[in-house]
Amino acid sequence: MHSSINEQVEGKGSVSQKPNNEIFKKVGLILGPTAAIIMFLMPQLPGLAPEGKRFLGLLLWVVIWWATGPVHYSVTSLIPIFGMPLLKIMKIKEEAILEVVNGAVSFKDFSLATSTMLETGSKISISMPGSTIGLADPTIIFFLGLLILSGAMVVTGLDKRMSYWIIHAIGYSEKRLLLGVTLSTALVSSFISNTSATAIHLPIAKALIKQLGVEEDSNFAKSVTLTCSYASTLGGGSTITGRASLLLMVGMVSSISGIKISYFDWIKIAFVFSWGMVFLSYWYLQRVFPLENTIQEDAKEVIEREIEALGPMSIREKMVAVFFILAIILFMTEGVWSKFWFMEALKGYLTVQVIALFVPFLLFIIPINIKPLEFTITWKEISKHINWDVILVFSAGLTIAAAVIKTGVADWSARALTSLNISPILYLIFIIIFGSFLTEFISNTASMTLMLSVILPLHKSLGVDLIILVSTVAMASEFAFMLPSGTPGNAMILGTGGIDIPTMIKVGLPLKSMAIAAWLVWSFVFII
Repeated sequence: MHSSINEQVEGKGSVSQKPNNEIFKKVGLILGPTAAIIMFLMPQLPGLAPEGKRFLGLLLWVVIWWATGPVHYSVTSLIPIFGMPLLKIMKIKEEAILEVVNGAVSFKDFSLATSTMLETGSKISISMPGSTIGLADPTIIFFLGLLILSGAMVVTGLDKRMSYWIIHAIGYSEKRLLLGVTLSTALVSSFISNTSATAIHLPIAKALIKQLGVEEDSNFAKSVTLTCSYASTLGGGSTITGRASLLLMVGMVSSISGIKISYFDWIKIAFVFSWGMVFLSYWYLQRVFPLENTIQEDAKEVIEREIEALGPMSIREKMVAVFFILAIILFMTEGVWSKFWFMEALKGYLTVQVIALFVPFLLFIIPINIKPLEFTITWKEISKHINWDVILVFSAGLTIAAAVIKTGVADWSARALTSLNISPILYLIFIIIFGSFLTEFISNTASMTLMLSVILPLHKSLGVDLIILVSTVAMASEFAFMLPSGTPGNAMILGTGGIDIPTMIKVGLPLKSMAIAAWLVWSFVFII
């Protein structure tokens, strides 16, 4: 009897962790709070408010702990959430006290029509726009809905079926198998997390290596293993549902600048570039690891057997597929349906965040069987796929973004940068090079949080277009190809298919260089 891929490959969903560096962690454990205390005790910096100096100290602590990892990154993410109020940097909910004049009151985005109920001289307390600390941000609500939808794909097996279909359709020579795994990984990663996409495809790659009888350090083994990580990283950047860090970027841009980047806006910016990089990575891996072009019947047998084992598409898979496609269409066409006349009454109420929660809610309540009563998905299944760690990092990032503005750190930094009088192009080159190497050592969500917190408020002073600036930071955090600490996918492939750290650096550095050069050309030629 043939064994399935899941049986052939143990630990399908496990994520290998990078080796512990106890000294590094112990130094970081002490250095983080020590750096914060030193900053607190330093003389006041010229032009910066006291709360701004306290914020910089807190930020130093967070940066050092995210970089050295003495505790889990989600635990570090709690520091700004409770630290801001404790240090009187920012309240959990900022309020403004407004005075009523002539029966009416208005302030920025907040307004009330004239009313006899408003007495002149009375005072009203309101929450300031974008001032609530992280966890209440609409971006987190949107992300939670996407986690439920992507979890539904995983628990019903729809993601796996998609992968097998794509590989089967493309073909069974070594070159076509590599292309099939590359495209399948990139496509799946466009809709679920990069880590999940790699976790789905790495067992497939292992089974193909075993069934073909090739050596662990053969060209095919190395290329098909590396593409499980590379393609998930690159494909995930094509849509804002593909990477958690992209949703964080959208939230931070909205919080700091008030500019909204929609689902379709990001597709226009990054879809063609990301998929161009997917194909470039496929071409590059073939150049580094030359492959045979003859049909591999053993590989065909593996995939066909797995497709047969899945059986016909279940009603659960069909329901999830329909509702997932519906959600994506609604996300992409928000600028169209929100302008319909019958939507006027719901303007400001029916948003993509509401849709992101309402669509999966329907999957929870629509029965697929009456006797016994059975629903498309259950909370017990889905709760395993909700990444609360990332939600905490989101909250930390959005809190930091709000504090950068409120404490005056943004204006203070802007004045300092303006005095340097450096070319905007040089700023952009520095940002993408620095960001692409920073993300090799800390998570892309953390690296994007840190870079956007510092850079986003300064875009006018830098003289760089806001969209180019934020998309450059987003792409820089994507180019993690060299080290296992760069992405969970990189950590997962380490030790598989002959992949070790020297191999990752040797193959990843040229790919990173090509990606940086390609993005600089793309941003200046096509985005501007």
